[in-house]
Amino acid sequence: MRDDAKMSRLIWVLFLTLAACQSAPQPRVVDLHPATVVAQRHLDAQGCYRVQPGDTLYSIALSFDQDYRKLIKINKLQKNERIYPKMRLCLHDVPASAAQTQGHGTVTALSQRKVERPVKKSTAPLIAGRAPTLRWSWPVHGRIVGNFSGQALGNKGIDILGKRGESVHAAADGRVVYCGSGLVGYGRLIILKHAGAYLSAYAHNDSMLVHEGEVVRRGQIIARLGSSGADRDALHFEIRKAGRPVDPRQFLPAAGCMQPGC
Repeated sequence: MRDDAKMSRLIWVLFLTLAACQSAPQPRVVDLHPATVVAQRHLDAQGCYRVQPGDTLYSIALSFDQDYRKLIKINKLQKNERIYPKMRLCLHDVPASAAQTQGHGTVTALSQRKVERPVKKSTAPLIAGRAPTLRWSWPVHGRIVGNFSGQALGNKGIDILGKRGESVHAAADGRVVYCGSGLVGYGRLIILKHAGAYLSAYAHNDSMLVHEGEVVRRGQIIARLGSSGADRDALHFEIRKAGRPVDPRQFLPAAGCMQPGC
């Protein structure tokens, strides 16, 4: 009789354990890029983004895999027009009845004060003479420890292992359009604008040696390699064409050369 009671208790415990396992919610695995996750918190029902302090048109475009030129067109922004915190920028065309951002990207009263730091204007032309043909070179020498992925949630660039303080070079002629640490997941980030709707991004720098508005040449030192926002010393490098991430190795020379004559 005593054995029967023990067996009954054991069966009851097993039943409760199985029931608990079946009712426990299964965890969801979400692997969105940190910058995209954070940026999506500031989207409204019409898919428009509320500009945050430190944002630039280029950093917003990078977060959402958008072409900065498309954002300018959709929001009817003037050339070289600044954006401000609380400004509403639409990422896609919206019905006229729903759009609140018109003309100069209508801003709220709270956003009338400029908070962006002064930008040093360069008088040097981005490219002298005839229309350029972009030539690319490696931003750093090192082993690739993270490959580009074409998947929606994959790596949007490549990760190149290096040593802290190592020189990071501009991969092509261009202009600096962003220097900052406002994009979560990128650490200290530099974005260069190039001819032909190309952008290149250099993330996790230890220090940045250029400023916004500066014209740079291929091979010029723009930063020191580091691990800001990452768990190892490596450069995260991206190339975007019309806002879309592309595999940088399609553009980089096979030998990893950074000199102008390559």
